[in-house]
Amino acid sequence: MSNVRIRSGILSILLAALLAGCSVYSDELLNVDASDASNARPTDGGGDGLRGAVDALGDERRADSDDRDRRDGSGISDIGALDRNIDGTGGAGGASGAAGTSGTAGASGTGGTSGAGGASGAGGTTAGAAGAGGAAGSDAGIADVPTESGTPGSDVADDGTGRDGGCTVPTAPHDEDGDGVDDACDNCPSIPNANQADQGEIGAGLAADGVGDACDPRPNLAGEAIVLFDPLTAGMLGTAWSVYAGTWVAATDTVTETAVGSSQEIDRTDLTNQTNYLAETRFRFDSLPNLDSRMTLPFRMDTSHNGWGCAMTNRAVLALSTIVNGAAGETAPPTTPIAALQVGTRYRVLAGAYGSNIYCLLPETGERITRTSTISPMGTSGLRTHLAAATFEYILVYRLGGALP
Repeated sequence: MSNVRIRSGILSILLAALLAGCSVYSDELLNVDASDASNARPTDGGGDGLRGAVDALGDERRADSDDRDRRDGSGISDIGALDRNIDGTGGAGGASGAAGTSGTAGASGTGGTSGAGGASGAGGTTAGAAGAGGAAGSDAGIADVPTESGTPGSDVADDGTGRDGGCTVPTAPHDEDGDGVDDACDNCPSIPNANQADQGEIGAGLAADGVGDACDPRPNLAGEAIVLFDPLTAGMLGTAWSVYAGTWVAATDTVTETAVGSSQEIDRTDLTNQTNYLAETRFRFDSLPNLDSRMTLPFRMDTSHNGWGCAMTNRAVLALSTIVNGAAGETAPPTTPIAALQVGTRYRVLAGAYGSNIYCLLPETGERITRTSTISPMGTSGLRTHLAAATFEYILVYRLGGALP
């Protein structure tokens, strides 16, 4: 009986030790867009208690050792170097199986995944040769992040930028922000980010959403995408734009409103069904002849020209107002002070909405206005001036995956 109790105690100790070494995974809900298939939680491929992109990185770095050989796939940027590999390198082969005492040779080891080495071959049960080494593991690296159009890429082509998402540079390339990455492949086309870093979501345990950290409206939260980037290089407005009012002149890389009239506006014709987005432009004032001179970034504009506008005004305030039938819809909208406007100075402004949350902000100086409203829930964006002439450099539209922090 005492031997039974001793064995029972030993088994209890071993069971407790085994449970203590188990990895525990919490099924706590993440703050992601459940409708986005890219946010689905992957299984633990490496068997290491990690999940999703974090699991892929963990599996990868076991193969990469100190991770200085740029084999980490396009989703992670090495410090000081771009990942120009098409794919990662396969893991090492498995060790040979041990020789059996007699008879049959050991079986070959199997190839590992995500850069892990193949498993050892099993030894034979009777005398004979050692089992063959395992095949090299396959290593495709971390999957490419979505391209600027929101379509997931695949790790099949090296475009020389470190993203290798099969991005094809157009015949007449253009680099709006001058960071060496063509607009068609740039995950922040308006903000210089030569390393194309998109690690905020990965650091938070999520999959990268394809909008670079330098410009992502929510860099640590998933769900954003670049819906539209128009660098205004066509030399004409084209069918993607509708002139509501004013005299708009397109150059090789800008569009200028030259007349100093009221409610001068052009609108995109391809964003009429957009709901949750943030529009961005950069511009300069060419003239400010009146205290009421302003530049407005309109958004959620319907076909009757009702919507919202974020305005930088010559009264040194930022204002967020409704637009009704093409004119200002409020006599006293919410405002916040800004520095006095200057002719020739370049300004960057963003405006948009997620659900009933309405936004107007100047990211480079920090001014911001937020409102809550259910009116004008859908519509396009555009460019607008009032009693001022201005030159615009581009329009950029981000899809929002959630309310801004």
